[in-house]
Order: sequence, then C-alpha cells, then structure tokens
Amino acid sequence: MPFDNPYRLRERVRAIELGVSALHDFDGEGGTESKSFAIDSELRGPLGRLRAEYVRRDLRPVEGREERLVRSGFHVTATVDAGAPAGVPLMPYARYDTARGGTWGAGTPGASRGRTERLSAGANATFFDVIS
Repeated sequence: MPFDNPYRLRERVRAIELGVSALHDFDGEGGTESKSFAIDSELRGPLGRLRAEYVRRDLRPVEGREERLVRSGFHVTATVDAGAPAGVPLMPYARYDTARGGTWGAGTPGASRGRTERLSAGANATFFDVIS
C-alpha cells in the first residue's frame, strides 16, 4: 500500500492498495523461458470494494514447444457490503473479466489468437468466521 506505515499505534485505514509482480524464468542454459507481469489494485469504501488485476505471461519457444505463447487478461470486480442478514455476512459482487491467448510460430504470425470475455455475478457469504 503506498505511503503506508505498519508501525503506527492507531488503527490502519487502507482505502487503496496497489501491487506489482514480475517473474523472469530462465531455462537450464541461461536463456529466457518465460516472463510474467501483473498489476493489481483494490479500492475500499464504506459500502464495498473495487478490485482490478492485469496479468501477462510470455512463454518463449523451448525444446518440446516450437511456438511462442503469449497470454494476457484482466478482471474488474465490484462488491457491496450487504450487512449480515440472519447473522451471516453477505457481499454481492459483479465481475467482468477477459483473457487473450495466442501462439506465434515460425512463419505464422498471429496464428491461433483467441479472446474470451465473461460477465458474472453472485454473492459471498461467510458462514464460519474462523480465520480473520
């Protein structure tokens, strides 16, 4: 979380969180086998949360796989705190996500590229608050 100080004595208010991740995977000969990159964020408010994440993975050609494979996607999820009807905390949500993947082989640029989009909704219910 930007500008956060975990050593303060008062209660922490986390209205926004941001994260960045990267992975560079080498093969046995020191060459690049894959690269992954992700950015995620979360905004918290009095009524709910808004979360988003983007991920990209680039798999390079290696022995046993002749093509380069690149996959990427993102999601945006909104949740609302609906209280605790019947004593069970309830959080309805709506989520949009999309993923794109494709292979690039020698002489076939753009071959086998596809995109999937999805919109979903539901509710999270916490029946047993064992871990906090």
